[in-house]
Amino acid sequence: MFSFDTLQSVVPDPGTYIIEKRIKSYASRIFFIEDRGQKFCVKMWRERNTLLYQTTDPLLRAMYLLDGFYFNSQHAPGVYIGIAPIQLVLKNGENEDNASALTLLPVLTMPQKNDLMHDQEYALVMKRLEDEWQLSKLLPGKLANPRGMEVLARQIFLMHQRLSMEAHDLARACAIGNVDHLSKKLLLNINLFLKALKFVALTKAEKARYKYITYSISCAFKKWRHDFVQREKGQHIRRCHGDLKATNLWLCPQEKDAVDLLRHETSLLALDCIDFMPEFCYIDTLSDVAMLAVDIELYAMNTPERNAGEFSGEALATYFLESYLKQVQEWHPNVWRLLKYYMVEKAMIGTYGSVLNDEQKEVGKQYLYLAYRHAMDLQHLLREL
Repeated sequence: MFSFDTLQSVVPDPGTYIIEKRIKSYASRIFFIEDRGQKFCVKMWRERNTLLYQTTDPLLRAMYLLDGFYFNSQHAPGVYIGIAPIQLVLKNGENEDNASALTLLPVLTMPQKNDLMHDQEYALVMKRLEDEWQLSKLLPGKLANPRGMEVLARQIFLMHQRLSMEAHDLARACAIGNVDHLSKKLLLNINLFLKALKFVALTKAEKARYKYITYSISCAFKKWRHDFVQREKGQHIRRCHGDLKATNLWLCPQEKDAVDLLRHETSLLALDCIDFMPEFCYIDTLSDVAMLAVDIELYAMNTPERNAGEFSGEALATYFLESYLKQVQEWHPNVWRLLKYYMVEKAMIGTYGSVLNDEQKEVGKQYLYLAYRHAMDLQHLLREL
């Protein structure tokens, strides 16, 4: 059972630990260890040199961890412990992916750039949370209803209220998230999206249909360029989380032993923000929330044996977005069309991320379907103007 009492800071001692479990992705490794009855996660970057990931320099990897530590600590208080020098212990025949143990040096609980050594590998150390409150476990059941979407939207709204309004952060957000950089990001996403289509088994007709997605989003960007500029001027470009997916979010009851999220006060713990590519986190808050809306749709698609009367993913995402917009008091028609633009963008990112990085082509095809459906909605909005 979740309790905020469990989030008291307990720092693992320096030493060698058996790796009990691991999660491997294209960009990182996460190892699960235990010390004195406390469970921890240890995250390391992989060395990559791609359009998205420039992580061949160990100091740059450490800087990404540093950035992620301070942002995540604000939005998941008590979870992030610090950054520690790390070494994987490799026995005969083991590589870094299947290492059986790791050695941690003293954890830096208030790490600064000057603390980092260029030739040292570092890892992010955090408390391990119980799976039952992870959003990926809640979406197929407890939250798959209008009230659940209201609760979730409220927490995202509160998270966005906490985003920095410091002058230097707003200036950096405008410099990185302005319309010119948005144009470059669109070209990058189109490039990677079209690359991913080459690795998915599609008929000739499907390939032609899905390439139309890039046409729709390009047309929308050109036609609504003024709207993006207005969002900049309204200071809606902020240092956001950038990766609001169900696997990165925990929705927890505040009261000890409470089990009903819809009847008790809740808190959102947001983990694993984007920390490696500023263009993907210095974004419009609408872009941030669109990622989660697409993920809600995806989880509804993957819910087995849906019962009669249950809400579709599209309906749940609409409830979520309507509730969020009510909280932020934004009802202008321009907001809805920009949300649709960003939902196409996020579904495209989900497509190429699943296909090119995660080797999950079937998931990529599901994102592809969502990208196409939202692109058709985008075309309908373009014809209305």
